[in-house]
Formats: sequence, C-alpha cells, structure tokens
Amino acid sequence: MCSNDSTMILPKSHEDWEQLRSAYDDYYAPIDYGIFEILGPAMRGRGHATIEDLDRIAFWKFGSWRHRKRIGSVRNKRLVRSLTSRVFGMDKEEAVDQVRLLGWEESGLDGFGVPMASALLTVFNPKHYAVIDRYAWFTYILLLHGKRQVKTGFTPTDYGHFVRYCRMRTEDLPGWTAREVEKALFMWAEDREFERE
Repeated sequence: MCSNDSTMILPKSHEDWEQLRSAYDDYYAPIDYGIFEILGPAMRGRGHATIEDLDRIAFWKFGSWRHRKRIGSVRNKRLVRSLTSRVFGMDKEEAVDQVRLLGWEESGLDGFGVPMASALLTVFNPKHYAVIDRYAWFTYILLLHGKRQVKTGFTPTDYGHFVRYCRMRTEDLPGWTAREVEKALFMWAEDREFERE
C-alpha cells in the first residue's frame, strides 16, 4: 500500500493515479475477483440480477452478512428481476435515475440505499459506474473543492455528480474505467485514515 503519510499531496499526475490504483489492486484484487470476473459477466449475460447476486454484492460491499435478511426478503425476490432488468437496460447517462430506482425509498427494495445501488451498477458495468462510499467521496470532494467532507449518507444526486467525475477523469487516464478511478479515490483516503485527522 501507499505510505500512510497524511501530508502526501492529492493525486495529480498519471503516475500518482496509477500508484493508487496499483495499491488498491495489490490489497483488494483477491476480494474483487469473484465479483467483477464471475458475477458481473453472469449478470450482463442474463440482463438482470438475482437475489443471490444482491446477497453476494452486499457482502462484498459491506464486508458482512448483516444485510442478508433484508436483502433476501420476500418483497425483493419478487422485485429484483424486473427492476434490475429495467435499470440495466437504461442508458448510462441516466445514472441518477438508475440509483433512484434501485436505491431510494420508491424502489420498494429492502436493505437498499444509494451505496448498494451504486455497487450493483458498478458490478454490472465497471466501465461506466463507480461505487460511492465515504472514502471515495472524501477524496473526490477534496480534489474538486479543496475541502474536507466526511459523509456517509448519499442521495441519487450525489451519486450523479460522483460518477460523472469518475467518468471525466478517465479522459485524462487512458484505458481506465470509472471503477478504476473510484478505486484510486478510495485508496487515497483509506490509506490516510482520514476520519482520524
């Protein structure tokens, strides 16, 4: 991993971004492999997610089974196929609406919020989507506005701004996906244990 020196400047050059992406992959690649190399292609092939897919993504995203009962609810079993096939069929530019449909109150899905919805979209299409969480958000706000913001509750609009930023950064980082930009954002803040500063 990168140095835990909190005085390190924010990533600017391609090499800075590459170092962060590599640090993420060095540590998290074994965990991400099954999600992005097996589950993601299976969902793309089917054109929808299953309740089992949601369960696996929740475990990967949150690192525990604490959401298992809510995600595996009877209501979710009825909704998940129709809702995810609809959302996966939408244009990537409709990310705010996609997250609103999946992760906001009106979705009807139990145990879903914007971070879980962003994780599902990212597993489905890592080229165009990114997972929103407090670490990646912290670095994003610091880069964009030069201020520190610790945030854990996200709206669909927050996600729209965040994912557009990740996509925009890929223009300066040839061959990168929105997910890879998000991994670098995450790694910068996680390495610095930003909440303790």
